Amino acid sequence: MAGLTLVLKKTEGFYNPRMCPWKHARRQQLRRPAFPVFVALLVCWGAANAAAQAVAPPRDPRASDLAAGTAIIRGRVVSVGSKASAPIRDARVSVSAPAGSVDPVFTDGAGRFEFKGLAAGRYILTAEKTGFVKTRYGSKNDLDPPVPVDVGGTTVLDGIEIRMPKGAAILGRIVDELGEPVVGAAVSVGFLRAAGADTRFVGVSRPGSQTDDRGEYRVGGLPAGRYYVTVSGSSEGSLIAGAPLEWARTVGWGRTFYFASPSLAGATPVALGAGEERAAVDFVLVPSRPARLTLSLTDAAGAPATGMINLLLPGDTPGSVLANRGVPLSPANPKMTPTLEPGEWVAVALGNARSIARVKLSSGEEASLTLTLGSGARITGRVVFDGSSAPPALATVRLGVRGVGPDAAVPPPGLSSGPVAVKADGSFEMSGVVGTIELQPASPLRGWMLRAVRYGDRDLLDEPLTLSGGEDINGVQVFFTDQVADLSGTTVDSEERPSPGCTVAVFSDDGRMRFGPRRARLLRADQNGRFSVSDLPEGSYLAAATPEVDAAVWLTADYLSRLQALAARVSLTGREKKAITLRCASVP
Repeated sequence: MAGLTLVLKKTEGFYNPRMCPWKHARRQQLRRPAFPVFVALLVCWGAANAAAQAVAPPRDPRASDLAAGTAIIRGRVVSVGSKASAPIRDARVSVSAPAGSVDPVFTDGAGRFEFKGLAAGRYILTAEKTGFVKTRYGSKNDLDPPVPVDVGGTTVLDGIEIRMPKGAAILGRIVDELGEPVVGAAVSVGFLRAAGADTRFVGVSRPGSQTDDRGEYRVGGLPAGRYYVTVSGSSEGSLIAGAPLEWARTVGWGRTFYFASPSLAGATPVALGAGEERAAVDFVLVPSRPARLTLSLTDAAGAPATGMINLLLPGDTPGSVLANRGVPLSPANPKMTPTLEPGEWVAVALGNARSIARVKLSSGEEASLTLTLGSGARITGRVVFDGSSAPPALATVRLGVRGVGPDAAVPPPGLSSGPVAVKADGSFEMSGVVGTIELQPASPLRGWMLRAVRYGDRDLLDEPLTLSGGEDINGVQVFFTDQVADLSGTTVDSEERPSPGCTVAVFSDDGRMRFGPRRARLLRADQNGRFSVSDLPEGSYLAAATPEVDAAVWLTADYLSRLQALAARVSLTGREKKAITLRCASVP
C-alpha cells in the first residue's frame, strides 16, 4: 500500500477493538434491538481511559520491597535457536526472592544487565521480550523449575546468561456448524500435567485468547512443546465478554478440544518447535443443547425451604470457576429449572443451614436435584503450638475451612458456618461443615505454619475429610510450629565436583502420599550446586538428582519408580535440619 503514513500521537485515551468487540461482531450473533449507542460509547470511553492511565504509571526508578545490601548480579540475555546465540537488546529483566522484588532493568545493546544493592539471599531471574518466550533463568518452560542465584552480602556475581528462545504460536479459526465465525470464543492453550493416575489440563495464560470478528485467534509466546487447544463451552443466551446484552449468543456449544473432541481423551496434541507458527488449528463447534436441571430445596422434614442454591462449574485450575448461577427458592416458589451448559456442576445450598451435591449434566439432558438443608457436620478438637518461641494468644487464633478438589470452587461460607475462635484452653468447635475440606487458619499466624491436622492415624492435610452433613468428628488436633524441617545439600558429578543447575526431585517414601503436593518438590541446584527445601512435613522421603526431569509427568508412578533407582532415603522430623550429597545422574 504505497503512500500509507502512520502517525502516532500521544493522547489521554485510545481505542482497543478488544475493549469494544461488538463493533466487529457478525450478524449471526444479533438477537435483540440495538443497544443504546451512548451507553456503548461510555463503556469504551471508560475502558480506554482506564487503559491509558495504566500505560505509563509513575514509578520510583529504584523502588524495592527487599532489604538493601551491597551484592551485585551481572549477566546478559541472548537468543537461542538454530543460529549462534545473539544478544537481545531492551529485554526486561527482573529479580525476585521470597521476601519481595526490586524494579526491573533493561538490557543494553550487548544484552547486558546489572542489579546493584542486593541483600544476601537466593534470587530468581526472569527475562521478557516481545517475540520471545518469557524465560526464567535455567528453565525451559512454565513447569520446569528455574535455577536460583545465591549471593552473599558483598558478592559480585558475574556471567549469568539467560537464554531466550523465540516464541512459538498457535493460530486458527473457530466457526459454527454453518461455517460462520464465532466471535469472542475463549480459546485456551495448555499442556497436560499428571499426578498419580490423575491427568489435568493446565492452561497457559497468553494474550489473544479470544476469537476476533473473523473468528480467528492467535496464542503466541509459547516455548517448544506439545500443547492441547480447547474452546470453552458457552450456553445459548450467554453474553460475549465486553458486549452489550443484545449480542447474547444464539447458539450454545460444549467445551471442545482440538480438533473435535469433547474431552482430553480424544484430543489431538499440537507439537511446536522453537519459534514455529502452527496455523490452521481450526475448530468447528457443534451446537450442544443446554441441559435442564430442576432444582428444589427442602428442610429436614422434607418440606419446601427458603434459600439460595449456587451452581458452580469448576475450572481446570483448583479454585477457578468457569460458570456460576444463583437460584433462589422458597415455599412459594419451590422449584426452578435453569438451563446450564453441559459439565460437572457443584450445587451448594445456603439458608439457615446448608447442603452440597455434585451433578454431571450432558448435552440436552433433563435432570432433577433436591438439596436437603441440614445442620452440617460438627468438628471439635484442640490447637497445639509446638515451637521454641512464645505462641500467639489463643484468643486471637481463628480456624476456618477451604474446599479441596471440585469443592475448591466453593467459597468458604458455603462450606461451614464460618471461622471459629479458639478458646483459651486451645479447644475449638466448628459447625455446619459440608463438602471435601481442609482445616486452615482463617488468617496467617506470623512466624507459625500449619504442620499437621491429625484425626486418628490420618493427617487431614494429606487425606481431606469428605462430609455430607450430620457427622460428629471429635478429637482433631491442629498442630502449628515455628520450626520446620530443613533439607539441604549439594549435587555433584561423577568426580564429586559441584553440579550447578542439576534438578532435584524430593518425594514421599510412603506410596499413599507420594503424589500429594505437600510432600513432593521439584527444584534446581543453584550456581554452586547447592539446594534447599525448608517446608516439608515430617516423614520419610526419597531424594534424587538428575540433569533433566520431565516436569509434566514426574509425579506419575512410572517416572517416580525410575527416579527411585537414583534416590537417597532421608527421614525428617518436625525440627530437623539435614544435609545430604546427591550424585547427579541420568534417569534410567
